[in-house]
Parts: sequence; C-alpha cells; structure tokens
Amino acid sequence: MSAVNAAASARPRAGRARRRLPERLRPPITVLLGLVVLVALWHVAVEIFNIRPYLLPAPLDVGQALYRGLTAPLNSRVSLVFHLIITFRAAGLGLLVGGLLGVLAGVFAASSRVVDGFLSSYVFALQGLPKVAIAPLLMIWFGFGLTTKALLAAFLVFFPMFVNTYTGLTTVDRGYERLFTALRAGPLQTLMQLRLPGALVMIFAGLEIAVVQALLGAIVGEFVAAEAGMGILLKQYQAVSNTAAMFAALILLAMTGVVLNGIIRLLRGRLIYWAPERSQQSTLAPSE
Repeated sequence: MSAVNAAASARPRAGRARRRLPERLRPPITVLLGLVVLVALWHVAVEIFNIRPYLLPAPLDVGQALYRGLTAPLNSRVSLVFHLIITFRAAGLGLLVGGLLGVLAGVFAASSRVVDGFLSSYVFALQGLPKVAIAPLLMIWFGFGLTTKALLAAFLVFFPMFVNTYTGLTTVDRGYERLFTALRAGPLQTLMQLRLPGALVMIFAGLEIAVVQALLGAIVGEFVAAEAGMGILLKQYQAVSNTAAMFAALILLAMTGVVLNGIIRLLRGRLIYWAPERSQQSTLAPSE
C-alpha cells in the first residue's frame, strides 16, 4: 500500500512539474514573438510608406550590416567585435572602480550619521552634474584613451551602487539587529555577518543597473574622447549617413546589455541562494 500511495502522490508532483515548464518558457517565447511582430511591422512600414534607407533602413539591410560587422576580421576598423571589445574594456574597468567605491561609500554612510550627512550631499551633487559636461574636463586631464572613458563609466556606476548598498544596509530586520546586540556582537561582526548578507539582494539589483550604466558611460566617453570603440563607430556611421550600420551597432549593444544582465541574474541566484526567489527580482521588474 505504501508503494501505491507513493506512486499516487508522485503523480500530482509530476503534473505540477509539467505545468511549471511552460511557465518557465513563457518569458523567452513572449520576447521572441514580440521581436518577430516588431520586425514584421518594421518591414511593412518601410515597404508601404516607401521610407528612404537613410531615414529607416529595412530589417534585411540591418541584418546584412550586422553580419558584415560581426564577420569582419578583428584587426579591421569596421569590425563590430573589435570596437565592442574596446568599449567593453572601458566599461568593465569603470564598473569595477565605480562599483567598489559605491559599495564602500554606502557602507561608510550606513555606519555613521555624520558620514552619511557628509557623503550624501556630495554624492547627490555629483549625480546632478551632466556627465557629458564632465567629459571635456576629463579629456584635458587624462587625454584620449581608456582612462577618460573608464572614469565616465565609473561616475555613472557609482550612484546606483551607493544608493542600493546604503538602502540594503539600513533596512535590515531590527529583530536580527537586537539579537546580535544581545549576543554582544561587535560592529564589524554585525556588518559582515548580518548587514552585508542582508543587503546583497539590493546590491545586486544596483549591479544590474550599473552594468548598463557602465556601457553608457564608456560610449559617452567615446563620443568625446576616443580613437576607437562603439561610440566613435556610431559617429563615423552618422557622418556618412550609414543608418543600417548604426542600427546594427545599436542592436549589438542592446544584445550585450541583455547578456550582461543575464550573467548578473545568474550570479545573484548562485550567491544569494538563501533569499526567496521573489526577493531576488530586480527593483526594475514589475510585481506580479
């Protein structure tokens, strides 16, 4: 009888597993269907309204431009991969520097009201400055190259990392804090064993935003002070009205952002395994 009962209880579980599978596949299928509809509407609009290629190229032209850019030799100046690597290097360095500084500043601000009052004023003042206006000044100081682009990326990364770290550290459950106090845990022990682990969900949510901001900062730097990269490539295509190639470069950047966001989400799920799945969702994701 026990075997019969086990088999009977296993059937509902199997049924639930089969019902879960379509739910997991639903988001990517929805995205693919939306993409197909968008491309179809794009193609129809170009054909019906006879839009000139320099205003809105046909999807096929954009696809051909993307293929040529991806398959060009890496040492070629028309290679999308060559320019993407240069942009990615600056964005990665900016993400590392800005992310570390943002987390450290958030930790210090959350640990002391005096530091909080001092840092927050300067952080929000710095955030209010237009980064495009800072770029020429950085170019004067550091010249054309990696440093200027990485610093611009770091400026954009710093704010979301600071705000999310500070918010995560200051919203830890008070019950746990009282428990650590009762156990006579020191400030450093409380920070490392309670507050930082509790803030990881918010820190990773900020990291999702920071990855995209890092790419944006590097490209803005390339518009102003660079010899190569996706920003300078877009400027060159704009100068010759090669709109199809511009669309191809923008599509590649969008795909890169999606891949990086997926990597961050995967790392978050692996590192914050104790947090509920709902709490691991990005702050940008709509609630169900």
